[in-house]
Amino acid sequence: MIRNESCSDLTPSPRIELICIGTELLSGKVNSHTALIGKRLNSIGMEIAREHAVGDDPKLMTEVFADAWKRSDIILSAGGLGPTFDDLTRDVWSKITRRPLILKKELVREIEKKFSSRGLKMAPENSRQGYLLQGARPISNPFGTAPGQILKANGKILFVLPGPTNELSPMLESCVLPELRKAYPKLFSVEKSFHLIGISESQINHQIEPLVNKIQKVDGCSVIHGILASQSIITVKFRVDGTHQKIVQKAADRVAAQYKNILGNIYFSEDDSSLPEVVAELLTKRGKKLAVAESCTGGLLSKLITDVSGASKFFLEGAITYANDSKMRRLGVDSEVMNRMGAVSEEVAGQMAQGIRLKAASDYGLSITGVAGPTGATKDKPVGLVFIGVSGPKRTVVHRFLLKGDRMAIRHRSALLSLDLLRKEILGLS
Repeated sequence: MIRNESCSDLTPSPRIELICIGTELLSGKVNSHTALIGKRLNSIGMEIAREHAVGDDPKLMTEVFADAWKRSDIILSAGGLGPTFDDLTRDVWSKITRRPLILKKELVREIEKKFSSRGLKMAPENSRQGYLLQGARPISNPFGTAPGQILKANGKILFVLPGPTNELSPMLESCVLPELRKAYPKLFSVEKSFHLIGISESQINHQIEPLVNKIQKVDGCSVIHGILASQSIITVKFRVDGTHQKIVQKAADRVAAQYKNILGNIYFSEDDSSLPEVVAELLTKRGKKLAVAESCTGGLLSKLITDVSGASKFFLEGAITYANDSKMRRLGVDSEVMNRMGAVSEEVAGQMAQGIRLKAASDYGLSITGVAGPTGATKDKPVGLVFIGVSGPKRTVVHRFLLKGDRMAIRHRSALLSLDLLRKEILGLS
């Protein structure tokens, strides 16, 4: 008998809300909790339905907490567990859940020990951190004084977590994810992503849209697709959710194969590998050496390369030849070409790439020259005009780009584009 296994009769995913507390979050501080928690929840087949940032105002906190408590199955709150007057999270949750705060002397003793271990005396205010909602259990905090809390009530699960990421993240792994997996044991998820550069979000959307429309379910498992643009990188991703782990993995493999067939060679990496890491691996495996010559990027390309551990195996040197004289003296750019075409030109970019390759005796040379702005533009050479040269054993080729954005965005994208062009040159794709 042949059994046709599938992920039919999917267990509905719980509705999850994240509440981040702190006036500083509304005054310019970057809130990284949504990305961190969202990614980890995705790994177990769950996702955040709503995310809120609320200041240290008891009235506003009461409003946000109450709404989340009414409509969601799981609530995660982050922040407001400190010892000071404006740390009100415990008090507001007590009001919303109608559960009094109970002082746990053993928690206070643990907090006292943490201060004592650093040769400090605990201030009386820190005892506030020893209060738990009635019926809640504490979540250990090895990196701070405030314990977290988990409360199961009214068919819901409430996680009360500290605000600092180095305290919240370990609790996420040690308690939140295991508890959710235990509460929803028949939810499994596999996520896959492909990273691209040099193509617009709309272009890639047009390319993959037929596949997205076609594949909403595979073997009864649900498939969720997405496109994300961040810092010049386009990420195409999908997630497969189901109730049987092996079937979910097989379904994800099938979807991934179809994505690869459509994307061809335009994506530079899968999942968590960065573009510099991909290029580093290519050069290292082939035993090839690289040198770079930068003008408008001012060393950013060299930084991206040397951020990769082990870069000394393939990276020989980087020259920041910002001035025209430096390009001629250091890289051998022809003075007549420089005077006739200007520093921002195809001819100079090509000579820069070839010059650094020959001077460094490397296998490949990369060059970047352009107008990063906001000054320096002319009628013929606007802000964002960038030339990238790639010189290898067989040829030297130059690519022209007209990039958008501010100075930092143009510089950053230029550096990344140069690495992708090098990747394609090594693989014979361009």
